[in-house]
Amino acid sequence: MTQKLLIVALVTAAMALSTTAHAERAATTAVKVESSKSVIEIREYVEDVDRRFQKGRYDVADKRDQKWLTQIIPALRTELDRADVSRDPSPKLRELASEFETGIIGIEEGGIVCRQERKTGTRMSTQRCFTRKRLADDTTKSQDQLRKLNRQPMVPIGR
Repeated sequence: MTQKLLIVALVTAAMALSTTAHAERAATTAVKVESSKSVIEIREYVEDVDRRFQKGRYDVADKRDQKWLTQIIPALRTELDRADVSRDPSPKLRELASEFETGIIGIEEGGIVCRQERKTGTRMSTQRCFTRKRLADDTTKSQDQLRKLNRQPMVPIGR
């Protein structure tokens, strides 16, 4: 019985590694967030990121990202000053906000990874996208659950 559990655990671990390797090959990083925020929400988001930037949160980011932040924040503020808060954001503001959200996700969470997933028993696949940080956290959580499952002692059934 113990050998059977060990074999199942090894097969499951091999499948997890295979899925991870396949996900890395199928992953794309050329994903762009399309902002759906209002003018007020964009302004709040920009101010929040700028506050974190001024406090040094992005000091660990590479110089290219820091330079990009110093360029895009003023550009967004200029567009926000022109925007009418009672209307939807202009196409230019929405484009800048989308670029900004995508860039911040890249800086804070390592970017976005998309992969094709199929539900069990079907050939239909869907593309699902996650931040690299969430994908790593989910992988760690799944591996921990598998380890806990393998550590549960075998209790003999009454004789």
